[in-house]
Amino acid sequence: MWQRPGSQNQERTPKYRPANLAVLVLILGYIASLHLELRLESSFTDKSRQNQGWQQPDRVSKHYPVLIGQEKWSFDFAPVERVVAGLKVDERGDLEVDAETEKRLALATAGIPPELSQVDLKRITFLIRKSVSGQPGKDFALLLERYFGYQQKLAQYRMQQMAENKTSANTPKDFIQFRDQLQREFFGLGPAKKLFVRKNLTADYILRRQSISSDSSLSMSQKQLRLDQIKQTYLRELAALESTQ
Repeated sequence: MWQRPGSQNQERTPKYRPANLAVLVLILGYIASLHLELRLESSFTDKSRQNQGWQQPDRVSKHYPVLIGQEKWSFDFAPVERVVAGLKVDERGDLEVDAETEKRLALATAGIPPELSQVDLKRITFLIRKSVSGQPGKDFALLLERYFGYQQKLAQYRMQQMAENKTSANTPKDFIQFRDQLQREFFGLGPAKKLFVRKNLTADYILRRQSISSDSSLSMSQKQLRLDQIKQTYLRELAALESTQ
C-alpha cells in the first residue's frame, strides 16, 4: 500500500541485431511516454465547451446528485475515469504501485492543463475517490495530485535549462540528479523506485547516448566504443530488472 513520504533519487550505423531492435523498441516506448509527460498545452480549448456548465460523471451522480461545484470548467473527466477503471490491487486489496501505475498516472494527467487551479485539481481527485471505492481510490487520487505537481516542477526545470542554453557534458548528470531528488520529494524513496525504476533506466540510457554523441572531444571510434559499452550495461540492467518482476 502506498504511503506518503515522511510517514515512514555522425556515428556509424550498426548492424541490426536482436539486441539493437530490443533497445530501439524500448527507446521508442520511452519517447512516447515522454511525449505525454511533456505536454504543456491543453488539448481542451474548444470554445463551445468552455461555455458549457460542468457535467458531473454519471457514476458520481448516482451517489452524489448534488453537484460538487457550480463553477464552469472545460476539463473532460471521462478519459481519467477510463484510466482508473483498470487499477490493479494486490491480494490485500491495496493499490499496486509499480511501472504500470506510473503509466496510468501519465495517461490520467496527459490532458490536464498545466495552469489548472488547485480547486479544479481537488475536484479531479474527488471524482477519482468516488469512481474507485475504498483505499485504492484514495491512494491513486493522492498519487495523481503529487504526480501532477512533479510533472510541473520537471517541466519548469527543462524550460529553464533550455532558456539558459545549457549543453555542457554535465547537463544529463545534473538533470538525472534533479529528477531523482524530485521523485523522492514527491513520492518517497520506496514508492519512487517502484514507480520510476524502469522509466529512469531507459531515460538515463538515452541521455548518456545523447551526451556521448554530442561530445566533440571524442573521435568517432571513441564514441562508438562508449556507445557500445553503455548499451551493453543498459541491456544487463534491464534484464536484471525484468528478472525480479
